[in-house]
Amino acid sequence: MIGSKAAKVTIYVKQGSDFAAQFQLKDSTGAVVLLAGSAFAGQIRKTKQTTTTAASFTFTIVANTVTYSLAKEVSSGMVAGELETDDASKYVYDIEWTKPSGVVERIQEGALILSREVTR
Repeated sequence: MIGSKAAKVTIYVKQGSDFAAQFQLKDSTGAVVLLAGSAFAGQIRKTKQTTTTAASFTFTIVANTVTYSLAKEVSSGMVAGELETDDASKYVYDIEWTKPSGVVERIQEGALILSREVTR
């Protein structure tokens, strides 16, 4: 639901695997928002203060459903600790929606936990 706050979602990504998730935007009445002319962007960083981007999501919109993804080649290049609880495995991300009017709204944010790959 679109609102004054971005949705807080923790994402779990397996290093070396493709990742994809989907969402639909809904207005205050629960109706699906039409996304014609919209664009989405999302970045992953170690911390909110980090100036370098660890990775960026790829977005596709089909029938007003947004899919955001990371290719296995992207997640393979990210650093992960031995365990998901290690600081090296923790990232932050957000997703922004650029409306057809040009207004930008942050719609989702949270932690991204990268599970280290063993089989390479």
